[in-house]
Amino acid sequence: MYVGLDVHKKHTYATAVDESGKIVREEKFPSSGDGLIDFVRSLSKEDKVVMEASSTWTHIYDLLDELGIEVCLAHPLQTKAIASAKIKTDRISAETLAQLLRADLIPTAYVPSKEIRELRTITRSGHAC
Repeated sequence: MYVGLDVHKKHTYATAVDESGKIVREEKFPSSGDGLIDFVRSLSKEDKVVMEASSTWTHIYDLLDELGIEVCLAHPLQTKAIASAKIKTDRISAETLAQLLRADLIPTAYVPSKEIRELRTITRSGHAC
């Protein structure tokens, strides 16, 4: 399956499509806690997941990556240029991401290592260790 995630602070909308592009699953769940864990556990290592880079992607990305699920971070501005839509909903965004992933058309964003991300967080907060 190709899974597109539209991630927000409180909730995430997921759409999964098969090889032919047919929607096989749609689901809205909390972006943290049991809802997120239940969704991630339902995926297999054969599934591929994509989400846009935003301020809320890191914990879901890390969870998927730790479980060995292929996850791609989409560059939001470049993705919007490829798949601009007049009507934008969480469902449409998740499906668009899944379809772009299936077609290998995701413009990827740079994913710094976990260590670099932690250092950036410290730098932004102004607190030393």
